[in-house]
Amino acid sequence: MDRKLRLTLASTFADHLRVALPDFKLWNATAPCLSGNDVVWKRGNCLVILTPDSRGLRDAVTLELAYSEHGRFPDLAQRPSLISQAQLDDVHLESEWIVRLGRIDGGSFDLIEVSMTSCHEVSAFLVERLQMVGLPFFDRMSTELA
Repeated sequence: MDRKLRLTLASTFADHLRVALPDFKLWNATAPCLSGNDVVWKRGNCLVILTPDSRGLRDAVTLELAYSEHGRFPDLAQRPSLISQAQLDDVHLESEWIVRLGRIDGGSFDLIEVSMTSCHEVSAFLVERLQMVGLPFFDRMSTELA
């Protein structure tokens, strides 16, 4: 994904997120598993990560959800950290994790193709799925952690 498209997408997504979920704030996270292209928002110990295709082979993006009881970007050897449905069901047992939003949304999407003309549509879709699936997932995990 070229720089102009990446910046336009991040800006458009940030605008949608700011309106829909103002509690999430842009966070200048640093971690070995973060690429310079990832953009992170934080609310408490919950993180939302806008992640362009890491291989750079196509203009595509995914959204990851993360949690760290340590208040940092999760220090994990693998990203995303949750692969199987069993791991997803037991995520509340972990102190740190990262999962793709599409994974908890029943595998309905993974990487989403994006272009300059579809940034608004893709951003709106991701924020809508975050509201409908991601936030309840965070809430469920928080309840089970307590």
